[in-house]
Amino acid sequence: MIHALLSRLRRATPAFWLALLALVVASSGTAYAATVVTTKEVKDRSLLGKDLAKNTVTGAEVKESTLTLPALGGAVIRRISYAKPGFEPNGGTQVLSLDGLTLRASCDAVSQVITLRATSQVPAAEISWVATDADSNPQSTSGFADSFGSGQAKTLTFGDSGDQIGHLRYVNDAGAIVVVELVAEDEIAPCTLRGWAIGDAAVG
Repeated sequence: MIHALLSRLRRATPAFWLALLALVVASSGTAYAATVVTTKEVKDRSLLGKDLAKNTVTGAEVKESTLTLPALGGAVIRRISYAKPGFEPNGGTQVLSLDGLTLRASCDAVSQVITLRATSQVPAAEISWVATDADSNPQSTSGFADSFGSGQAKTLTFGDSGDQIGHLRYVNDAGAIVVVELVAEDEIAPCTLRGWAIGDAAVG
């Protein structure tokens, strides 16, 4: 009987072998589908990055508001965003705390003038501030302080005559430098402030 079966297999046509291969593939596919792991079987926080196929996670799967910018070459980047006119207690809304520098913003809903209150958390620091209008003309609130210690505050204001740009530089006694670039978008939306700050990740 075995001899007869082997004899028939030797005489099998290519079509027979193709059909047999298709049957094997179909059977294995069914078995695979029956063992697919769903989210119910996966323990939370158990998957590793190497378990994911490369270049498969897209923006649709990422909650962007939870992302933080990493330290880049010893520097750290912070985004600044403010849009809250009206009365604000405790000196306004904190928009930055980096390397000893703290910035709080507030805006007068009537005059639409944005006020920044800068304070230092370290014993000795320097701060300089330049505000310019859309034509690059310096504003009267620009200034420099070479003695800016703990608890001291400096008030920096944006006027209400269109978009204005602010440049701030802060150096603390440990050598950390913070550079801040801000834009008051008065023509787009009153009492709106946007910008970024770069500080030292390894100093301070």
